[in-house]
Amino acid sequence: MYSIRVKKKTVSGLLPTLLLLGMLTLAFNIQSVKLEDAIRTVNEKGLADFSMIQEATTSTIDVKYDWSMFRNDLRHTGYSVASPVHYSPVIELKWIFEAPPAHIFSSPIIADVNADGRSEIVVGSTNKNVYCLDTDDGSLLWRRSMGGAVTGSPAAADINDDDKLEVVVGSRDGKIYALRGESGSLLWSYQTDYQIGSSPAIADINRDGKLEVVIGSGDEKIYALRGENGSLLWSYATSGTVWSSPAIVDVDRDDRLEVVVGSSDWHVYALNGEDGSLLWRYYTAGGVIDSSPAVADLDNDSQLEVVVGGGYGWIYVLKGANGQLLRSYRTGRLVLSSPAIADVNSDGELDIVVGSHDNKVYALRGVDCSKLWDFATGGVVDSSPSIADINGDGELEVVVGSWDGNTYFLRGKDGSVLWSFFTRDVIRSNPAIADINDGKLVIVVGAHYSSVYAFQTMSPVASATIYADPATLNLKSKGQWITAYIQLPEEYDTEDIDVATILLSETIQPVLDPKYDFVTNSSEYHVDHDGDGSLERMVKFNRTEVASWIRDDLGIQYGNVTLMMTGELLDGTPFEGTVVIRVLFPGDVDGDGYVGSADAGILNGAYGTSGEDPLYVLSADFDEDDYIGSADEGILNGNYGNTAS
Repeated sequence: MYSIRVKKKTVSGLLPTLLLLGMLTLAFNIQSVKLEDAIRTVNEKGLADFSMIQEATTSTIDVKYDWSMFRNDLRHTGYSVASPVHYSPVIELKWIFEAPPAHIFSSPIIADVNADGRSEIVVGSTNKNVYCLDTDDGSLLWRRSMGGAVTGSPAAADINDDDKLEVVVGSRDGKIYALRGESGSLLWSYQTDYQIGSSPAIADINRDGKLEVVIGSGDEKIYALRGENGSLLWSYATSGTVWSSPAIVDVDRDDRLEVVVGSSDWHVYALNGEDGSLLWRYYTAGGVIDSSPAVADLDNDSQLEVVVGGGYGWIYVLKGANGQLLRSYRTGRLVLSSPAIADVNSDGELDIVVGSHDNKVYALRGVDCSKLWDFATGGVVDSSPSIADINGDGELEVVVGSWDGNTYFLRGKDGSVLWSFFTRDVIRSNPAIADINDGKLVIVVGAHYSSVYAFQTMSPVASATIYADPATLNLKSKGQWITAYIQLPEEYDTEDIDVATILLSETIQPVLDPKYDFVTNSSEYHVDHDGDGSLERMVKFNRTEVASWIRDDLGIQYGNVTLMMTGELLDGTPFEGTVVIRVLFPGDVDGDGYVGSADAGILNGAYGTSGEDPLYVLSADFDEDDYIGSADEGILNGNYGNTAS
């Protein structure tokens, strides 16, 4: 699902061509006539006018990208245009969800299925459950028990036109289920004659203004069901089980959608979306086609090609209009992985990325199927690669799992490892990649033995040194400000600090009112406070607000309190640092919570001194006027014998 985000981004170059591959979605709510028209062209015809896409996407619109179906879009490209808002070289484990003992073959989707404005994760399991998880922490939102194992990927769309998303999924009990996204409750189900491992695709295939669900079954048929009630629109019988998942696209440029899918009868089929009649079929002579087709214009001839993996290690490129074999590439063993398509090496041409049972991941040039690179894992690769600019460096990465237990993040240009995570578990699930509207990417993948892993991209955190003036705080003082000085490591510039992002202990903002010169005049807020030759960024906080927070929220009446300051640079790089402030109990010079003779002795020793005097004692300057005198002595005498509470 796509929704507007305030942050602005510009898209140009080849990316508009790739953008259309990722934008084939069924739930689109965007406030731009041009972009709506462009996406409508993609959805209805399957191949957009690229100039229209470019014109629409070079405007200052930014979009939140979900991954709402198998392979992300109806063409099954496995590509997402999502990328971090800021350069994010750090990838880390976000959370792990443990399902009861079972296998997670299902590939997760990421979509706002419960209409709360935040994306959720939906995934199936062999324990017959479909799980809906919170994207932030992996907590369970709902669970629905099916009649059999769920090994295919769910799909999310508003199939009954109620302005809410439903979740559609197949099960090994032979049923196709439509669940309400808010709760997981059943909307409808449809019974086929055998197990279902195929993943549903959802589109208006007969141009009636309503969505249909298309899915394969082990009973050798491909089914098209009406989304509103699950009734049969049509079915088509192949001669083998259909574990392959259908792609939906106007493959022959006749302004009508077709369904493209493989079968274990060694054929690839293209069916007319309106009635399920055969457009063409291709006999591979190379074993079962359990891989799912991906569709794109690989050679820039304005015609679509179909890419699919097969038995005996073959990868086929077929002409979309008639199924004619154009070219092929042979890996070392069976290919169950579904191809991904994107320009992984930034040369202006689309590439094919796919896994093989020979333990390798292959990147092939789309125009001729020559090998760009391969990467050897330690196990079978039937996980399907997913592609996005994971770290925001402007180049694409490939994310894929292996039976060796690793999820690999590979550089698209050469297949080298950017990062990997060892799960100690077989990875057959396909990664889902989304921007969940926080400027970071989340990558989610299922593991063989009952676990779902979520990773996230992070920007490096700059460690700041913070100075406070004054470093003591009398909670009853009538002073106006607490001044802080922020010093960054030498590789950063304090002039790049975005002061509006600064928070003290995640709660208190600095003073930003432009009526003050220290807010608007750089000569006042960029100063060398510690005299080391480097400029610090000065900010001021409302003293009463800080004192109230320490006293009322933290419950601290005296002693040292450590405050965390966080913020971001203009490029989004976060920084953080701590500062220690000593909270004074009036008269308590030595900080033991009691005002007595020891405090009087210290004050007398410092009497008459000011801040520059070596005998000056900051904690005895109760009125904070930089001088220890009669006023401070009066405060001590007034509290003599009292204990802080």
